[in-house]
Amino acid sequence: MHRETLTHVLVAVKDFVITASVEGIVKFWKKSNVGVLEFIKSFRAHSSPLTSAVLSPDGCWLATGSFDKSIKIFDVENFDMIKIIKYEEIVGQMLWWKSPTFNYFRLMVANKVEPKEDEAETDEGTGESEVSKSHLTIIDPWDSSSKFKSVPNRLYTFFSEEIEVKLPEFTALAVHSASNALIAGCSDFTLKFFSMEESQDLKSVILNKIDVLTKKYADDFKLEEGNISGITFSPDETQFITMSSDQF
Repeated sequence: MHRETLTHVLVAVKDFVITASVEGIVKFWKKSNVGVLEFIKSFRAHSSPLTSAVLSPDGCWLATGSFDKSIKIFDVENFDMIKIIKYEEIVGQMLWWKSPTFNYFRLMVANKVEPKEDEAETDEGTGESEVSKSHLTIIDPWDSSSKFKSVPNRLYTFFSEEIEVKLPEFTALAVHSASNALIAGCSDFTLKFFSMEESQDLKSVILNKIDVLTKKYADDFKLEEGNISGITFSPDETQFITMSSDQF
């Protein structure tokens, strides 16, 4: 029942299956006792292909992002679109996150790094256009009055000193809920680890880099030149698996 190529397939609680195709269509299905998928509902969610589709850990909420610079929030059990959020840039990877401070899920959104269209914003002498900076945004989809909350993730902590570092684009995100640590696959073929700390005013989140990989494993990603496209934890969170564009 999809006329174009599938881009995302997700399985939620109660045997709900969610599919999305390249033209921005999102469909909900129900798996029957005999293993047959029964069609339930279809949405023309986006006018462009989806860049991300993520379920909350409890399986209740679905968020989709697209090249059309919008985020759609769905109530999975009721098969209903409940929120439309206009984003300022092309939506990249997304992640549902429940912090120790807030007892409900908020949405962590990474942008897709893209050249700026304004021809005036070019480097002198090179004629090359500037590109947008990689960053994360925390969105509270349940607060209609809340604005986007910037995450100052360009501040790394190295040897107790905060220095500004240009971040590569995030290609995959996952949170280890027990330790509240963020794992990020990056466009420079690396895997990075961060501890997440909310500021005292609760208006921003500070990411501190954690060096936990040995040099051998870090080099494995760079030597293969495989962008990490997915990170998934085992149910007990003692192991995680990555998938990369190098087909490993």
